Amino acid sequence: MEEYIKSFDKEKGNEREFNDKELITQEKIKTINEKIIKLKPEMKILDIFNQYPGLKDYMYDKSEKFKMLKSPIFKFIGKIATVKMVSEKSGYSLDILQKEFTKYIESLKE
Repeated sequence: MEEYIKSFDKEKGNEREFNDKELITQEKIKTINEKIIKLKPEMKILDIFNQYPGLKDYMYDKSEKFKMLKSPIFKFIGKIATVKMVSEKSGYSLDILQKEFTKYIESLKE
């Protein structure tokens, strides 16, 4: 069952409902308007994935080296894994990860 959230449409002066798809679109717009964060080695990877839900799939699709992101053990390791750990495990430098992260954010603008 789709969950709806009521909002007040200021231009029309009446209430309207947003479904999940509209909420995703609104979240996408919010993310695009945010400043792109600089990844730091100590940042928790799960926190980043929670802030940018599609990023995990984007990275997974980019390279076989990110297959660990969808492994069952990642559910446990993800809570403690840092950007530095992902960098070391994948073999990609922090600079490369930052570039890919930025590309992902830019792709949301389309």
